[in-house]
Amino acid sequence: MKTTSTFIISASLASLLAGCTEPVKPIFQTHSPPIEWPSPPDQPRIRYIVSLSGQASLKKPRPITLKSILAGPEPTIGFSTPMSVTARGDDVIVCDGQGGAVHHLNLQTRDFYSITRAGNEPFGWPIDVTLAGPYIAVADSKRAAVFVMNFAGQDIRTIGHGALIRPSSVSWSESRREFWVLDAGLVSGARVLANSITLPGLSVTIRWVR
Repeated sequence: MKTTSTFIISASLASLLAGCTEPVKPIFQTHSPPIEWPSPPDQPRIRYIVSLSGQASLKKPRPITLKSILAGPEPTIGFSTPMSVTARGDDVIVCDGQGGAVHHLNLQTRDFYSITRAGNEPFGWPIDVTLAGPYIAVADSKRAAVFVMNFAGQDIRTIGHGALIRPSSVSWSESRREFWVLDAGLVSGARVLANSITLPGLSVTIRWVR
């Protein structure tokens, strides 16, 4: 009888929870007065909007299940050592050096996922990121290369393997269709290398300079 009663209670609770989710909370909060720089009497030019520290910052409602009630909610992923960030529209891309990951946050859908591998190997120390058309380019200072991938994290191209020493920054010039890579490992003089490559739907030139 005890087993049957427990089963009936559990089944009833599970049925009651079906379709239940956490309430929707806003990502952006209004600050009154607004936090702005510089302070008066100067004209403000920068306004604080929000800080992002990981998956929990998106405040995406999660389904309330029997498991979440009994064992607690699933853990979320937080940033370890965010090194750089870039954004386009609702997409925010964060390089997490110590975490060995590139995190993708979408502020509209509140989706979050982490890319932890490039070129069939784990990231070493992803230090900088930029967007180039439909692609994400990540400079990895430990693996000494720049990895180009699509937004799903699928490898498209590896740049600079065997030529770069310690890439520390990567940028994209839309008007010139060029990648520029800063190599902090170069110790004597300035060096500029230019190569032309073709990515699917994108013909570009690569430059790494010091």
